[in-house]
Amino acid sequence: MIVFWGAIFLITLVCLVTFSVRPKLRKKSLIIISATGMIGSGFFTGAIWINQVIDQRITEAEKKANEKAEAELKESSEQAAKEAGEAAEKAEKAKEEQEAKEAEEAEEQARAEQEAREAEERAREEQAAKLEAAGAYLIGKSYVIKPLLYDGEDAEQAMIEYRAPQSLFHDGVRTLIFLDESTVRIELAGTYRPDYDTSYTLSEDSLLINQDTIPYSYADNVITFGTWTTTTEGHVTTWTMLAN
Repeated sequence: MIVFWGAIFLITLVCLVTFSVRPKLRKKSLIIISATGMIGSGFFTGAIWINQVIDQRITEAEKKANEKAEAELKESSEQAAKEAGEAAEKAEKAKEEQEAKEAEEAEEQARAEQEAREAEERAREEQAAKLEAAGAYLIGKSYVIKPLLYDGEDAEQAMIEYRAPQSLFHDGVRTLIFLDESTVRIELAGTYRPDYDTSYTLSEDSLLINQDTIPYSYADNVITFGTWTTTTEGHVTTWTMLAN
C-alpha cells in the first residue's frame, strides 16, 4: 500500500514539474494529473473502505473472541465454584459424620466405663458382704489344727515308723475358738503350755493367725478350710483345720 501511494505521488510530482517547465505539455499534464487524482482518490476511498471493512471484521472477530472467552471463563468459574461448593459440602458432611461417629464412640466408651465402674463397685460390695458374712460365721466356732502329712506321708504313720518327730501331734495340735471379729483363743495340749488369745485377720481367701496363712472358701454360708504347709529343718508338714 505504501509503494502504491508513493508511485502516485511520484507521477503527480513529475507531471507538475513538466507542466511548469514545458507549457505545451500543460494540457496533457493536467489531464494526467486529473486522471491520476481520480484514480488515486478512487484507490484511496477503496482503501479506506477496505480498511474499515477489515477493521470491522477484526473488531467483530475480536468481540466474538472476547465474548467466547468471557463465556468460557464464566462457565469455567461457575464450574469451579460448583465443584468447590460440592467439595465443601462433601467435606462438611464428612466432618459431621466423623463428629457424630466420635461422639457415639465417646458415649459408648463412657457407658462402658460407667458399667465397668458399677460392676467393680458391685464386686467390691459383694466381696465385702461375703467377707463380713464369713467373719460372722466364724465367731463362736471352734476348730482343731493338726498335722495331716509329714514329707508327703500320713503323719500318724510317719510317727509310728519313727520318720516323724514323736512330739509332732502333741506339739502341733491346737484348738481355736473365735471370740469375735478379730480375736481367737488358742488352746494347746499339755498343762505346761498355757492357752492364750491372739488376733487374726480374714482376707478374701485366707485366714492369718500368727505365722500361719490358712486358705479358705466361703459358699452357702459355710466356711471350708484348705491345707497349708510349713517347713522345719528341711521337712515339710502339711496341716489341716477341721471343725471341732
